[in-house]
Amino acid sequence: MAGYNSNSITQHEIYKKAINIFGISRAIASYVGDDQSILHLHNSEIKKDNYSAYLVMESMSLSQKIIKLHISKEYSSKRKHIKSLEKAISKLNSYCEYLEYNYSQAKDYIHLLRREISLFSKEKFKWEKELLEK
Repeated sequence: MAGYNSNSITQHEIYKKAINIFGISRAIASYVGDDQSILHLHNSEIKKDNYSAYLVMESMSLSQKIIKLHISKEYSSKRKHIKSLEKAISKLNSYCEYLEYNYSQAKDYIHLLRREISLFSKEKFKWEKELLEK
């Protein structure tokens, strides 16, 4: 855990996992949405397109939330950003659930993403303990 004191958050395992989740989410959206842009998916009238866009946008926010948490000084601010990360994890899982249920062709990819989200959540828990002890 000593590495968590470093100034470069981009070198931390939790940040790397967030970027990995974004990459997998983007690949799923590309697969589900037939290589359409996120904006097109978001504006689509097809629900699976919307959910794949939500998946990408929420996964993209993980790295920003991690950075905000990393630079937070006050305990109350840290707790607020931790709650924000937890909410994002919950949303990602529900988007995965929707896509898995309604778009079975992507089940293998979604299973991979869910596993990464689970690993991210475990890493968040470790990092959270370290941050709150400071």
